[in-house]
Amino acid sequence: MGAAPPPPVSANCPLCGTAVGAEGARCPSCGLYLGPESGRPNPFTQRVLWALVAGVLAVYLLTLAGVALLA
Repeated sequence: MGAAPPPPVSANCPLCGTAVGAEGARCPSCGLYLGPESGRPNPFTQRVLWALVAGVLAVYLLTLAGVALLA
């Protein structure tokens, strides 16, 4: 009948050398994203970064208000 489909090609992670399946978007060992962008994964998305900035600003403002009330 027809030829069998070729087996999935596995690649090695460029960072740690672990074998990653053809459908793997991320290395299971080190977490490197294997998408169109190369390099280490960015742990901060834009949403997380804004939440972090808002949290630091809130703590700063609360501290400033506490000092102003005690003075």
